[in-house]
Amino acid sequence: MKPYDKDPMRDYTSPRKVPVALIAGLVVTGVGAGLFIPSVTTAGVTALDPSRASLAGGLIYMFQIAGGALGLGITTAIFTITSENELAQQATAAGANLTEIGGMELVAMFSAEVVA
Repeated sequence: MKPYDKDPMRDYTSPRKVPVALIAGLVVTGVGAGLFIPSVTTAGVTALDPSRASLAGGLIYMFQIAGGALGLGITTAIFTITSENELAQQATAAGANLTEIGGMELVAMFSAEVVA
């Protein structure tokens, strides 16, 4: 087994394997957003009198951007915590204590394991 065979991203970049679940999820998300966003915008803008329609459109857009930023922040926090916990478990399994070892030594230790 070659060292790069252990890389989980290899599955997504290999021309032989198509990540069907990922593509299906992106298609469903795209269709859902494509149907939801114009409907909400139209409902929000037409619910008010014409003098306030631009204000409603601006508020809807502002909340879409704020929701996207909040969602990205939460997703990033979840992935960061998960990867840090996995790294700590792998370091403990390799016999290292993360409070006693420096970052470069940890990288060297895991690099040596992947090459070996």
